[in-house]
Amino acid sequence: MPWFLQTSVRGSEASFLLHVGIKFTVGRSRECALQFEGDAAISRLHGEFVLEAGAVSKVTLKDCSKFGVWVNGSKWPQGVCTALNNGDQIKFGLNNVLVLKFEPVVLCCSRLPRALKKTLDATALELAVPVVERWSDEVTHLVMDSLGATEKALWALIDDKPIVSPEWLTKIESLPLPDPALFSPRPEGIVSTACLRTPKGVRRTLLQGKTVVFLCDVPALQANIVKCGGKTLLCEAEQSEEFWLSLKDFAVVAPPEGEQPPAFKQLKALWPTLAFINQANIGTAMFEARLDEMEFHPAFVASSGLV
Repeated sequence: MPWFLQTSVRGSEASFLLHVGIKFTVGRSRECALQFEGDAAISRLHGEFVLEAGAVSKVTLKDCSKFGVWVNGSKWPQGVCTALNNGDQIKFGLNNVLVLKFEPVVLCCSRLPRALKKTLDATALELAVPVVERWSDEVTHLVMDSLGATEKALWALIDDKPIVSPEWLTKIESLPLPDPALFSPRPEGIVSTACLRTPKGVRRTLLQGKTVVFLCDVPALQANIVKCGGKTLLCEAEQSEEFWLSLKDFAVVAPPEGEQPPAFKQLKALWPTLAFINQANIGTAMFEARLDEMEFHPAFVASSGLV
């Protein structure tokens, strides 16, 4: 998580990015990272902030002054590195106040070349930003050098998480964080950066009211359909005709080439004109947030085909 010290000087706010292991000093001296002027209650070296990495990063403050430091109105221990909390207000001298803030940033990478991944890891370490291998709800940004049709990219789009180039992390210098829209990965193949501009929430309701029937088990894709508001049914075995007739607004996913599960043979026999979709159609629909390539049928009709 990037940590910042925020202050207001002459009515304008400024923020300072902390780096792991590098002391951020405040005081009267020009050698301090942040110099306080015109305050008789400020020591030459008044305080030292240090960002420490770990499973949970933290920022410590050491009072190096003879005048004291106050945190949230209480006097801070002198001469000891003591951990602060996000949002703490730290007062130096008569009227110099800093606020400690962190921005939740957890990165996950997809198809990132080894050299770029190494550089990203080094920068992330300096800022105490976690880089995780597996996608989860805690991930805030997906990092890609080129925008390809990967599983993680699809998860990021469905979850409305920004997909950024590695450069985004290097541009973190102050608050607010850099705009992800200015650091889109370069497009690759059929995937366009236009998919990054879909309004938030659209994919979450893309398949609302729709049922997608699978004739073989594809857990990850089935989970994504549910995330997009749809319903999935796994029908590998034959079903009763009444079951098929009960389906409304549905699409059937064709099994992989060369496989013919019993339900597939049954459907081909009962409704020879039934149009199947494939897994690629579903992926395209989710990436582009439109259903043009997914053929949904309102219903089956007994012995006469489809409505």
